[in-house]
Amino acid sequence: PFAAGMAAGAAAAFRIFPAVWLFGPAAQEAGRLLRRQRPTRSGIRLALGAAAAVAGLGVAALAQLGPGAFAAFAEDMRLHTAVEQMVGRHMGLALAWVFDGPLDLRTPTDALRAAIADTRPERLVAVALLLVLLGLGCQGLRRDEAFALGAVPFFLLTTFHDYFGTGRLLLIVFHAARADRPLDRIAMAWLLALELYPHWAV
Repeated sequence: PFAAGMAAGAAAAFRIFPAVWLFGPAAQEAGRLLRRQRPTRSGIRLALGAAAAVAGLGVAALAQLGPGAFAAFAEDMRLHTAVEQMVGRHMGLALAWVFDGPLDLRTPTDALRAAIADTRPERLVAVALLLVLLGLGCQGLRRDEAFALGAVPFFLLTTFHDYFGTGRLLLIVFHAARADRPLDRIAMAWLLALELYPHWAV
């Protein structure tokens, strides 16, 4: 678990979004605390590994690049996630929330961007409620299954555009682990078909 946490933490330090894969394990440990149970040893080791990797890489970056690099990175992320930077192929809840017809995959209209900005408060409330439900649903899962469900909060919290392959891969593993159930076999076949289609189409 410590090595797995370090791998996830290092990936998050480099790219941020891999941190969402820790959502499921974190929700499981939070559930234990709410039930007044002690955290599991594997959960503690996972968290320590992630923290060690982030802290180690953060200190190394600070020593090499100085504190100004962190401020510049924060500003770049703010600009990168601004509504003005959104394009139609960056599919996520923000676009789905206001979708009402044909969508230009290259350049959303100013009206669509304005609608996305205006609906942000209600969208965040919906995201919070859905994440609570997902956290509850993670409680009875194996740790690797909970880890795979990180694709769901990533879709809710950001634009799930360049990372479809990553999400599909982990969800295929999730359903393969439960392949004795008919619905999971159907879901796994569907995900594999989605994986094959873009390669065939290109």
